[in-house]
Amino acid sequence: MRKKLSLILLYILLIFLTACSTPEPTNVGVALPDIDTVQWSIGNIPASFWPDSSGPTTVINFFIYFKSTTIQASSLKSVTITNSLTPDNSWNYVSSELAGRILTASNKKYLSLKNVFSDNVAENGSIIFLGIYTIKIELQNGKTASQDVSISAPNSLTAGSYTHAYSPEDFSDKVLATYAALPKRATIDSAQLNAKSTGLIIRFLVNDSKVYSGWVEFYNQDKKLLGKTKQNFRDFSNASIHPKLNGGKALYNDGTANILRIGLADIEASASSTFKVSDIATVHLALSDGKQYEGKDATYATYSYSIGTVTKP
Repeated sequence: MRKKLSLILLYILLIFLTACSTPEPTNVGVALPDIDTVQWSIGNIPASFWPDSSGPTTVINFFIYFKSTTIQASSLKSVTITNSLTPDNSWNYVSSELAGRILTASNKKYLSLKNVFSDNVAENGSIIFLGIYTIKIELQNGKTASQDVSISAPNSLTAGSYTHAYSPEDFSDKVLATYAALPKRATIDSAQLNAKSTGLIIRFLVNDSKVYSGWVEFYNQDKKLLGKTKQNFRDFSNASIHPKLNGGKALYNDGTANILRIGLADIEASASSTFKVSDIATVHLALSDGKQYEGKDATYATYSYSIGTVTKP
């Protein structure tokens, strides 16, 4: 089984962790790439998410926060990511692939590396390594920094005995005892405008006990992100349910139908986005884990996406 790791720079259509970008200064700078923290997430996404409908269905995302507040993309020479299971293989970014990937959130600079996947033919992009990843950053001036990151299994704080996470919908090889299933995708029965086209009624089913929360992202017919729900299905800080989801009673993950009623006031618009509910053409419904982080600062680590087309009444 061929063990080659690669990186794809596909169209960024979804934002799993949102942040506003800032213009990059023109000077190279001399900031050290001291790594503060690394956030990550693993996604189970349908192939139809990609422009040619043939992309990977399991991806890992890294958000590398720096101690420096002056570092910029032009300061970076390369980034290398390796996994302890296959230390001789790696994902490699060169400087030309890092342009525009230094973003700012809460006055902290971070490097966004999204949609990294394994292109092993037998795995078909539907499985990803767990365990220890090592991220090494090299500056144009030759200085380096590295940090190990521990990637845990879905709905857990550690990888435990698991070595991989896989898409339960798309992984077609033999599922070993060391393989952990990512959150299943929702079945979207309908996503319909109300009679006055001022709100959306989304009916969906979840059949996975790992699912703890979720959200919805909204796109127009040109596939432009309009916004996302202001509240998650379950608030990670206090476990309360979105008031427009099943009347605030529950997020059903046992196959019982969920009904989400969304108006414009329930949607947080993306940057520079002005729209009406009737402009929404598709919805991306996300389901996530998160129960493992109750009482902690983190929210979720793994998620799935389902895509639904909006219809008129």
